Amino acid sequence: LAPRLTCRLAGLCQVLRLYPSAPIFMREAVEDDTLPDGTKVYANTSVLMSPFIMARLPEIWEDPLKCVLITHSS
Repeated sequence: LAPRLTCRLAGLCQVLRLYPSAPIFMREAVEDDTLPDGTKVYANTSVLMSPFIMARLPEIWEDPLKCVLITHSS
C-alpha cells in the first residue's frame, strides 16, 4: 500500500479501537467452553463483551488512551 494509505489505515484502526462502533455486544455460547482466564462458559449462556472497555485495559495496552499509529509494511 502507498505510505499515505497505510498511515490512514493505521489511524482508522486506532480510532475504531478507542471508539468502537458497538461498545457492548452479546453472544450466546453454543457449547460448553473455557475462556483463557479459566472461566467456564456453559452452553446457552449469554456473554457480554465490551470492546470499549477492553481497548482501555492497561494490562493489554501500554498507554491505553494514547492513539499510536503503528504501520506494518512488508
